[in-house]
Amino acid sequence: MNKNNNNEIVIEIKNLFKKFENKIILNDLNIKISRGKSIGVMGPSGTGKSILLKCILGLTDYNGQILYNGKLLERKNREVLYNNSGMLFQGGALFDSLNVWQNISFKIMNNSSTHSKKDSILIAKKMLNEVELGAEIFQNMPSELSGGMQKRVALARAIVNNPNILFFDEPTTGLDPLTTKAINKLIINLINKKNVTSIIISHDPLSIQKICDEVIFLTDGKIEWYGSVKEMSNSGHKMLKDYLNSNR
Repeated sequence: MNKNNNNEIVIEIKNLFKKFENKIILNDLNIKISRGKSIGVMGPSGTGKSILLKCILGLTDYNGQILYNGKLLERKNREVLYNNSGMLFQGGALFDSLNVWQNISFKIMNNSSTHSKKDSILIAKKMLNEVELGAEIFQNMPSELSGGMQKRVALARAIVNNPNILFFDEPTTGLDPLTTKAINKLIINLINKKNVTSIIISHDPLSIQKICDEVIFLTDGKIEWYGSVKEMSNSGHKMLKDYLNSNR
């Protein structure tokens, strides 16, 4: 949970609409995300949580507008967001054919011709330290790592370019309770240490409560409820309460 009280808008979503064939996935969403804030997006399966993230990242088409630092994101300038952000995909999504240091350094090696192999390995080892892993695993393949270690390596890859915004898609899915607690703590520490804005997609209210400042509760592609984590805990909203109770 970030203590930054900056009200500068980093991402603004205006009248976002998305459908697949005849099914409406996102229906006229309007969201403002302030710099340094951690925003949790939760709701039942199929309500458009991950699709919202894909729209922001430009991984799917949509109707409406998405602005980054006040500038409209379009195909021609989407790279600006890509270069200043990091993403932790559901399941980690490491490249099976690349070892740990190659996975971590993938983004900087692709974006720059100035990083030598030696530089990339040194950067990868530094990132491993940031996510509380030993540098000795830098040549291991993903298949040699536990689920929790893979998630940490994926997190190291997400922060390798020193981003100012982080996106998380179900960061604790498939992890046992102890590992979930450790990953949540690590995410919180990184968000605060690096003072980044973050958007967390999760079906887990406990993780949302631990990590986030504010919560968006989606149902049927619409914002059913929006407020602070504290307000969520005390809310009398029936659908929200039912969802929270069903996920305890």
